[in-house]
Amino acid sequence: MPKEITHCILAERAVHTLAAAASPDKHAVGREIVFIAERLPQLLYFGSVSPDIFFYDIKLPWELRVKHRGLFWGELIHGTQGEDSLAHVMVMLDTLRDERLQANINAGRAFSTEQRDGLLLFVLGYLSHVALDTVMHPIVYHYAGNYYAPDRREKLRSEARHRAIETVLDLYNLAAIDSDLKKFRAKHKLALPEKWRDLVLAFYTQSILLAFPEEATRQFGSLTQSEIRRHPLIAVVKRCYKKQSRFNRLFQNAGIARSGLWYNRKRQDRLHFNSSLLYPAVSYSAYLSKSKGDFFKISDLQSYRDPVSNREQSIRPQALQRRALARSHAFFRAAFNYARGFSHRQDARRVLKGYSLNNGRVAVPTEKMQYFSPLQIDGNFRYITQAHHRSST
Repeated sequence: MPKEITHCILAERAVHTLAAAASPDKHAVGREIVFIAERLPQLLYFGSVSPDIFFYDIKLPWELRVKHRGLFWGELIHGTQGEDSLAHVMVMLDTLRDERLQANINAGRAFSTEQRDGLLLFVLGYLSHVALDTVMHPIVYHYAGNYYAPDRREKLRSEARHRAIETVLDLYNLAAIDSDLKKFRAKHKLALPEKWRDLVLAFYTQSILLAFPEEATRQFGSLTQSEIRRHPLIAVVKRCYKKQSRFNRLFQNAGIARSGLWYNRKRQDRLHFNSSLLYPAVSYSAYLSKSKGDFFKISDLQSYRDPVSNREQSIRPQALQRRALARSHAFFRAAFNYARGFSHRQDARRVLKGYSLNNGRVAVPTEKMQYFSPLQIDGNFRYITQAHHRSST
């Protein structure tokens, strides 16, 4: 993450700013992408949130017979252990050039021009997610704490702070484009059109299976490439897609948010792990108007220490946005040119490296993140005292 709304905003902005670039080469690529995005915007939006769908595979009480879970795959494609986080993205781009790979997931046929365009847009959305995570996550982890702490209480607290920071960041970024939860209509942007859903999810599934064959075999056993549509991973991907959609509808529901935050407060913050996912207001201005100084605000974040190097850096929102856009633009051009046959795989690979989505470094495992300074905020986005903190853990 950041959460879904921030990723959608960045993806859209990356497309339009590339098209507006002064460089003729950048402008030409950006213009082509804009033409596709105007026809198929939901492919871009879903691509921009798709790396996180596996983290929504929370075990529900009625899921007694579910054998395979999504969390393993979410950690893998985030490069948590230093894995190549873009190996499967390269397979996606290979598929856009290889009719044999296309036939595996398209009823034995090569992709149509529209299908190639739509799936390329999905890939570009995915890459915008990677670009933003690699820029923002070192900051979020610094202030949230160790998401992978061996102590369970600290792990849950860190995850809740992580969610709270990113929830408020969504409201902040909506305000930056003069929007709010109602105007933005995120749940409509994130839903794949029915005609695209099965193809996009099969495309995603095949890329992971071909990029990580050893992991797939350990998880599922040996299955042939022609069985993609019946492979157990496609069931995992579809379930995660549905859960992401359903949970986000809940998080953005004002009535549910009011009730959930009230109940967490009544229970002395014992539900912080869940309440931090709820949006505390429909807009950032509404959130600030009720804060009375004791709520977390984005302006509270002035500087941070890199969780790997411990190097202190200032936080300047405009500079961070420029970095995320510049990386998105570089990713877009490399992916577009390779998918269209204008460059070679090794050319794309020089840009599309295996960045960790957690620490922003290439092939560096998350365990190398050692330096944190957690904000003392609760699941209702308020700053808390140490006494309150002890009573609620």
